[in-house]
Amino acid sequence: GENPCNVDKIFRKIKQFGHHARQAGGVCGIEMALMDLAGKAYGVPAYQLAGGKFRDKILCYADTPSTPNGAEMGKRLQKRMEQGFKFLKMDIGIRLLKDIPGTLIAPPGML
Repeated sequence: GENPCNVDKIFRKIKQFGHHARQAGGVCGIEMALMDLAGKAYGVPAYQLAGGKFRDKILCYADTPSTPNGAEMGKRLQKRMEQGFKFLKMDIGIRLLKDIPGTLIAPPGML
């Protein structure tokens, strides 16, 4: 029942469903879809609605699924580099570190 061209109004209604001031996941996906619809309605690309062109190209990073096996992690990172990524992200969570002595400090039983 809303006009998708009212991007800001709709975003203000749905942002409460984001997490801790991070408007991630579905909320941002909806905002992007609204920008696309509004751009189509006005006959302009969505980036024009967001303030216009700023760069000719951007570098993207690639997230890489973590594994406790160092050799396997190296292979995964190498594959991302072969795909052309220059910035790599990996999550080294507590579960990957908890069995390595001296890497984490916590009260007994808390890890």
